[in-house]
Amino acid sequence: MASLQILAAAAEYISIYQYQNQNTAARLTERMADNNLSQMPNEILIGIITSLYEASPDGTTSCAAPIDPLSKTNKRFRALSMPSIFQHVTVTDASGLRITEMKASPAFTVHVKSFKFDITYYFPFLAPGLVSMLSQMPKLKQLELRVPESHIQIFESFARMIILPTVETLIVGPYCEFMIAKCPNIQTLANNLERGTAWLKASEVQKTCRGNHKSSLPLIKAAAKAPYLRHLDLTENWNAPLLRLIVKTLSHLPSLAMQGRFTSMITNWISIMRGFTKLQHLAMEELGVGPSDRCYFTHEEVAGRQEMYAKLVFDVFDLGSHVLKDLWMGETLRFELVGRVRTVIPEPNMLGVLSDEQIQLKRFEERRPAVGEYLRVQKESA
Repeated sequence: MASLQILAAAAEYISIYQYQNQNTAARLTERMADNNLSQMPNEILIGIITSLYEASPDGTTSCAAPIDPLSKTNKRFRALSMPSIFQHVTVTDASGLRITEMKASPAFTVHVKSFKFDITYYFPFLAPGLVSMLSQMPKLKQLELRVPESHIQIFESFARMIILPTVETLIVGPYCEFMIAKCPNIQTLANNLERGTAWLKASEVQKTCRGNHKSSLPLIKAAAKAPYLRHLDLTENWNAPLLRLIVKTLSHLPSLAMQGRFTSMITNWISIMRGFTKLQHLAMEELGVGPSDRCYFTHEEVAGRQEMYAKLVFDVFDLGSHVLKDLWMGETLRFELVGRVRTVIPEPNMLGVLSDEQIQLKRFEERRPAVGEYLRVQKESA
C-alpha cells in the first residue's frame, strides 16, 4: 500500500513538473515506469516527499505514513526525508525516557519547526534535557509546553539558560508563563494545548468556575511584556473581571480567541469589549444557541439567532476607524462584515426624517484555524 502511495505521489508531482519542464518530463516518466526512484533528481524526490508528508494523518508523520518506509530505503532518501520527518516532534510521558537520546541527536533537532513537550510525570533529566534540545532547534517556530505543576520552578530555573528568538507561536500549560520571556518574538500566545479541551486540572476548573483565575492571571500579566504579540487564544470560564483585566493589559490586540463558557449574560461583558482599540478578529464559543436549542428550533431559526448575536458583537466595535472585520462562533462558523446600510425613513408628522442603520454580514461555513494558523489565515484573507 505504501509503495502505491509513493508512486501515486510521484506521478502527481511529475504531472505538475511537466508544465515547467516538458523536455525532462518524458525521461522522468520512463524512470517511474521502471519503478526506479533512485535515478530521479533531488528536486523531484523532495517534491514527492513533501506530497507524502502533506497527505499524512493530521498533518504529522508516523510509522504508518508512506514517508517513513521511503526514508528507510537508502541514505539518500533518508537525508532528503529528514526535514519532513522531524518537522513536528512531540515528547510525552511515553517518549520522555528517550529524551537523553534525542538531545544527543542534533541531526534531527536542526529540522524541528514545531515542538510539543507534554509531560505529567517528572524525571531528574527532563528539565536539562528539554533545555538542551530547545537550544539545538534553530528553525523552531511553534512551541507547546506543559510540565508538572509541582516541578515548575525546576524547569523555570533551567530555562534561564536559553533564548528562543525564532519562536512565533507559544502554547503553555498552567504556570508556564515564564517561557514568554524566553521567546521575545512571539506573535501568538495560547494556554490551551488542544482545541476544545481546557488544559486546567479538575481541581483548577472548580476554582476557575468560582472566579479564581489562578493560572490565567500571571499569564495575562506576562503577555503584556511580549512586544510583538498579535493573537491571544485563552481557554477560561469567562466573566467580566477577567475580561476587564485583559482589556486593561492588552488593549492593543488585533486578534483574540475566547475559548470556554461565559459565566454571565452577554450584556455584562459585551460592552467591556469596547476597550480593545485595535481588535479586528474575534473568535468565541457559539452565542445564542445551545445544544438543546437545536432540538426545538428549525435550521433557519438557529441561523437567525446566530446572526442576531453576531450583529450585537459587530455593533460594539463601530468606533469610527476601528471596525471588527470577522467573528468566529464555534468551530465551523465565521461572519465577515460586509458593510452598513443606512435607510432613510420619511416621517410626515415630524420635521425631518428617521434613519435606520443595519449591519450586513456574510456567513461562511468553514473550519476555524488552529492556534498557530490564525495569523497566517488572516494575512491570506486580507
